Amino acid sequence: MVRTADSEKAASEWFGRWADPWFDLHKEVQLRHHDGTRLRIDYVGVPRVPFNGDMVGFEIKRGKFDGFKEYSQALKQAIDYRHAKIEDKRFPAWEGKIVPYVFLWFPDEEELTSSVYDGWRPGAERLAGKFNVGRVRAVRYRDDRDDLFPYMRLEISTHKVWDSLRGMTGFGERLTERRGGRGSAK
Repeated sequence: MVRTADSEKAASEWFGRWADPWFDLHKEVQLRHHDGTRLRIDYVGVPRVPFNGDMVGFEIKRGKFDGFKEYSQALKQAIDYRHAKIEDKRFPAWEGKIVPYVFLWFPDEEELTSSVYDGWRPGAERLAGKFNVGRVRAVRYRDDRDDLFPYMRLEISTHKVWDSLRGMTGFGERLTERRGGRGSAK
């Protein structure tokens, strides 16, 4: 597993290879926030596997966060993507759609398990979860022998929504029902 990356570009390339079996990834998709600001999300992924929704967004960070400010800014950035419509000429079928879920990924997730982050990290993630923003986690199960490409888990508010070994969870299905049905919000 990659621990840190020299740049977001290197982390993004690694993530693209890792996620490829489960998502058809489209890089650097252009969005327009409801306030008119133009944004660019690192990836919009179309699931190749059973998943509640026709697309998900991924925001990639290079690794180490210096504390609450940087991590909360990354979560806010992902929340902004949830309030933006796709405005990218490469994808006319998606024009005007909102990405229903956005997941933040960074290679050095073990850093956030340190006691320094315990006080505020879970609360920040639960708040972001109210906006359908979560985290991508690298998970190793007992039978996992491949250290380079571990299983992928998508979590919102610390709840597992989907993982590449077991698929959707009951929480993931309830989350979709709460949103008002399958697919992207209009």
